[in-house]
Amino acid sequence: MATILSEAIRDISVVEGSSMATIPTPVAEPQAAISPVGRISGVFFSPQATFEDIVRKPSWILPTALILLFSLAAVIALNSHFSWRDYISQQIEKSPRAAQLSAEQKEKQVEMSAKFSPAFAYVFGLVLPSRSVVCWSSRWF
Repeated sequence: MATILSEAIRDISVVEGSSMATIPTPVAEPQAAISPVGRISGVFFSPQATFEDIVRKPSWILPTALILLFSLAAVIALNSHFSWRDYISQQIEKSPRAAQLSAEQKEKQVEMSAKFSPAFAYVFGLVLPSRSVVCWSSRWF
């Protein structure tokens, strides 16, 4: 009986000793970062992994370049298919101030506005999106 009791005590001490041993914890390996171009397609095809990667390492260069590129394309399309002269002429005629102007003054305003409107479209089409991205990125990054 003494041997059974001594074996039981020895088994208990072995169990207690083994519970004190350190168990190696698995270390999570960092996932490979998704390339900026891969993030663009990843938003559509694997959004969860893509957004996790964006949270891990945010970047702003490619999104800014794409926004500027699309803005420039929109302004080019607008300026090539839009008659600024007709639009400005209509707006001047709608204005209550137009009744006070002579036909020559109206024509002068139309000519001047039609001359500068495409340039303003380019400036505002590129500056405003850039400013928005800068303001947004300064808030979040």
